[in-house]
Amino acid sequence: MKVIVCDNNTAHRDSYSELILKIADKHGVALELSAYDTATSLMFDAENLHFMADLLFIDMNTPNISGDEAARRLRDHGYTGDIIFLSSDKGHYDAAFDVGALHYIIKGKTSQERFEHIFLQAVRSLNKKKQKYAVYYGGGETRNIPIDSILYYEIYHRIAKVHYGQNTCFEFPLVSLSKLEREMSEYGFFRTHKSYLVALCAIESLTYTGITLRDGTSLPMSRNRYTELKELLISR
Repeated sequence: MKVIVCDNNTAHRDSYSELILKIADKHGVALELSAYDTATSLMFDAENLHFMADLLFIDMNTPNISGDEAARRLRDHGYTGDIIFLSSDKGHYDAAFDVGALHYIIKGKTSQERFEHIFLQAVRSLNKKKQKYAVYYGGGETRNIPIDSILYYEIYHRIAKVHYGQNTCFEFPLVSLSKLEREMSEYGFFRTHKSYLVALCAIESLTYTGITLRDGTSLPMSRNRYTELKELLISR
C-alpha cells in the first residue's frame, strides 16, 4: 500500500507519518510512505511521474496550492485513490465532499484511536477495490464470487461445483475444464485430480493419495501430480 502525507507543518507531517507507520506495523499492513511539504511539489511529481499513491493525507491549508485544489486537480487527471484531508478547523467540509474524500481529520482533536479506525477504513476500501471476482451462471442465478474465498472446484461431466466461503457452494454448467484450469492457474489454482481444481493457499496438508484443506475437507490426490504440487507448495 502506497501512502502520501502532504503537510507544510514539519511537526504535523512527521507526527502523522510516524503514526501511520506504527498502525500499519501493528496490523501487518505492507506500507510505502512518502512525505511532501507542499502541494506544489506533490503536483509536480503527480504530473511528471506515474502517480501511484493508494491513499493521500493532505493538509487543507498548504501554501500556493491549497489541499482541496490539489485534490481537485488530481481527480481531474484521473486519480482514483482515497483522500483524507487534514485541517485545523471544520471550514472545508464542502470541499472534501466535492472530491469524494474518504474522511476529514481535525488536527489536535482526532484521537489516535479514531485515526487508527479511519486508516483501517482506508485499508479495507483499498482491498475492496483490488478484490477480483469470478462470475458464474447456473440455475437461472448469477453469482459474483470473490476469488480469494474459493477453496476448490468439483467437476462432474459438464457440471462444476465451486466451493467457497463458509460451507457455500454453487453449481454451473462447464464448457471446458481445460479453460477453467488455465484461467484459474493465474490465481494459484492447481488440478490435483481429474475432478478437482484446488486453491494452493487452501491446502493444509498433502500425501500421495490425498490432500486436506484448511477447513478440514479431504480430497483425492492424483499420484502423477503429487511431485509437481509438492514443489509448488514448497516454493510459495
